[in-house]
Amino acid sequence: MKTEEPPLPPPLETVIPSSTEDKLNRAKESLEKGDYDGTIKFAEEVTAKYPKNKIAQDYIAKAKNEIMIAQILETGISSYENRDYRQCLQEMEKILELDKDHKEAKKYWNLADKTIYEANSIQKITKIIESLRKAHEEKDLPSILYYVGSPNLQSTKRSDTMDIFNYYDSMKSIVDKASISIRFSDRKHAEVKFSNFSTAVNKQTGQRTMIFEGQVIWTMEKQGNVWKITKEDKK
Repeated sequence: MKTEEPPLPPPLETVIPSSTEDKLNRAKESLEKGDYDGTIKFAEEVTAKYPKNKIAQDYIAKAKNEIMIAQILETGISSYENRDYRQCLQEMEKILELDKDHKEAKKYWNLADKTIYEANSIQKITKIIESLRKAHEEKDLPSILYYVGSPNLQSTKRSDTMDIFNYYDSMKSIVDKASISIRFSDRKHAEVKFSNFSTAVNKQTGQRTMIFEGQVIWTMEKQGNVWKITKEDKK
């Protein structure tokens, strides 16, 4: 008669000592509260006894990562406040490589990027104002029309400019640089205002005459890589 073998005992479960479990819980709570030094302290107390404890290792890695992010963020914000916007971008990009959803890093990246973009655009638009001032003095119609980005405005501008060129010589145009105002509604649209004073010599009388004194207002649109005038008002 065959004797039945006794049943196998159930597999042993990994038992975490209560003191270790308590430290892991405290490490977790510290991590959730943003107390990363506390997280590392409690988790390292566990790894001191159990170096291969995966949970404790993860808490340490996460806490150290958050500490590093906080340090980079502080440096980046300081760069932004000191108007070193390119450095700010670099610091925020480091954070976003570690945490692509980091809200503060996204916020300051966008602020720095917007500031750099608008500063570059202001330089370009200011150069356009100066280029057009010179083009009027030199009677350079192609250069004047190049910066006009609306067919209707181009037609009107061509007609009005030719009338002035036909009746006047020796044009002098002065732009008050302090009066230049450039405001952006988005990355492709801007309102530009500046004061202009223009005189020219009347071909018939030979007398220098004022042909414009007042404020010029442009609505500008970025077409490709070039800012162009789509609307012009004079007051």
